[in-house]
Amino acid sequence: MRVAIAGAGIAGLTTAIALADRGFSVDLFERAEILEEIGAGIQLSPNAMAVLERLGVTADLAERLVEPRGLEIRDASRGRLLTCIPLGAAARRRYGAPYA
Repeated sequence: MRVAIAGAGIAGLTTAIALADRGFSVDLFERAEILEEIGAGIQLSPNAMAVLERLGVTADLAERLVEPRGLEIRDASRGRLLTCIPLGAAARRRYGAPYA
């Protein structure tokens, strides 16, 4: 079966890899002439990282990934710490994949 995918963002590229791995013929269409970094970094939740690991693409990302130790939620007006969510090794243990 032949599949057309519009957009070479994270979702489009991931879908293309997943479908191609399952034997689909994939045509990927992107409006941009070249794929390049735009904006700042992105966050990948453990469920997204688990999908990328299953597709075998995390080795290519390893040198670029940063795993935060935790996520602090603060009061915007005073900067007071409201809560801290442990990540890093805690996220790997809890979810089976990193938060990156």
